[in-house]
Amino acid sequence: METAQPSDRMGILDGYRTLAIMLVLAFHYCSRWTQPNNPENLYPYGDLLRDMPLVGHGGLGVQLFFIISGFVIALTLLHSKDGLDFALRRAARLFPTMIFCAVLTFVVLAILPVTYFTPRLVDFLPSLTFIEPYLWEKALGTPVGAIDGAYWSLFVEVKFYFWAGLLFFVFGKARFLATFTVFLNAVLLLMVVGVLASNKSVLDAGQHIFAAAHLPWFGAGIAFFYLHLDRGDGLARLLAAETLVAVVAQAFIRGAEVEIPYYLAFYALFVLFVFRQRWVRVFEWTPFGSTGEASYSLYLLHQNVGVTLIAVLGGALGPHWSVLAVPVVATIMVLFSLQIYRKWELPAKRKVLELGRPVADRARQCVTACHAVLAAMVRRAARTWRRLRRGWNLPEDPVVILVPNKVP
Repeated sequence: METAQPSDRMGILDGYRTLAIMLVLAFHYCSRWTQPNNPENLYPYGDLLRDMPLVGHGGLGVQLFFIISGFVIALTLLHSKDGLDFALRRAARLFPTMIFCAVLTFVVLAILPVTYFTPRLVDFLPSLTFIEPYLWEKALGTPVGAIDGAYWSLFVEVKFYFWAGLLFFVFGKARFLATFTVFLNAVLLLMVVGVLASNKSVLDAGQHIFAAAHLPWFGAGIAFFYLHLDRGDGLARLLAAETLVAVVAQAFIRGAEVEIPYYLAFYALFVLFVFRQRWVRVFEWTPFGSTGEASYSLYLLHQNVGVTLIAVLGGALGPHWSVLAVPVVATIMVLFSLQIYRKWELPAKRKVLELGRPVADRARQCVTACHAVLAAMVRRAARTWRRLRRGWNLPEDPVVILVPNKVP
């Protein structure tokens, strides 16, 4: 058996994050906001960059993020004391940077002269709660969006955090891989039933509750994490293979067979990470790793603000030079995100953990005390019932109420 010890920060994974965010940036800056992906062209250079290699499918970088997330969440769960500690760690990671970037996006878009994107105050609700706009629309009876459309993947991530945390802390560390595998198969079976029955309610429930379409990607990350710990883990190998079959099958169902080589490439990256790590050491290169560390901030900021800045700068450069706005804005966004990561994201995360851990400890003490009081009340009630039963000759079942000394 070959095992590896997990660490909090893995440079190769940060490099993979860089690859993922660069794919997403390329998609949003070159292809997403022109035809056929968008009815109206928003780029000053039109569709000039749309057909560049990788650009048209750069949005699949989000799927690579999901695999990374599955890997990292499995690691985080192992390092968490309990569900409260896990929730605090995730909150410290997500909330401070989301608050900063969402507010910054709102303000910048209000100031810039180009008004492609016009978020509203109500759009802060899904953005800051990580609850998808659909549910807010149902609750409020009014259209609700997000401050930036790219936030959709965060709503998916949080669903995965919930289910993974629930399975881990209910069934325990030793059973997590097995229980997640069963859970994934149950969700996929539910979706198959929904498709065969043409039941839209079942399909919608699967997506809104379980993020079913994306769950196999997270499952792949969990599988590769356990293979990283033990390369001979048969169940982890089975889960990795099953998730690959699931995402490839989804591609065929959607008529998106052209995406399959990207899926295989993403899986290959993690197979190499587990079995031939030296072959992917290039991803530990400092510029790669640094950008990957700041990928969360960059992801939150890059789309609406970046596309608007490209429009403003491209318009100033003129039609012949507007394409230069892409590398300029991309560089600005990367450098600015690095500053956010160093000056805000890391300090804010540390502060939330510093303030939150004592509160979590007090909450645990309260729960323990309440449990002890409840247990004492149950024991006292049981003793009282036994005394009453002996004195009044009552049956053992306390639900049955009889008149004293009249036994049927």
